[in-house]
Amino acid sequence: MDSFSGKLAVVTGGGSGMGRELVRQLAAQGCSVATCDINTDGVSETADLARAGAASGAEVSGHVCDVSDEAQVLRFRDEVRTEHASDHVDRPPSAEPAHPRAQPGQAV
Repeated sequence: MDSFSGKLAVVTGGGSGMGRELVRQLAAQGCSVATCDINTDGVSETADLARAGAASGAEVSGHVCDVSDEAQVLRFRDEVRTEHASDHVDRPPSAEPAHPRAQPGQAV
């Protein structure tokens, strides 16, 4: 991929550590990011930090979500669709399915 500008990334575990840094770097390169974490304060801080360093046009949203709870994941998906005006998120064709019933490259 030549540029992240104009793309949307979804990052789970974005409330701290490597997830937080990935969110910050993607936003700085012009990528819009929806991140989630079980830690409310952590994901909020990450979103604020990423917005402060984001390139023009990059939108950053932070969401509270326990990815082990399907209802919360579905709510997160719906929030991302609404806040980022996106119908779906594509994965590279070589990526492993994120969901047990998904096929590689299938939008979820």
